[in-house]
Amino acid sequence: MRPVKILIACGGGVATSSYASVEVEKICKDAGIEAEVTKGKIMDVPSSSSNFDICLVTSKYLQEVDCPLFPISALITGIGADEVKKNITKTLKEINKEINN
Repeated sequence: MRPVKILIACGGGVATSSYASVEVEKICKDAGIEAEVTKGKIMDVPSSSSNFDICLVTSKYLQEVDCPLFPISALITGIGADEVKKNITKTLKEINKEINN
């Protein structure tokens, strides 16, 4: 089985994505999903999205990319975090099933 490849992107590719990556790793662990989490800059999402199974961004993002994309600012603010966690978990389980069947 291969891990789900996740890109977490924020403005500078450091601070907010680092915090979000810890939260996403907890989500994956709780769901029993092996994941490979990479942090990056939001401006690099269009060119690198084809290398990932899912992109998670910490700010508003409107461009189309080559994989599912979710805004995850709620994981930072806490406002609406439960709903975001639920949606991410559902999508990660679907991706995991698809790539490992």
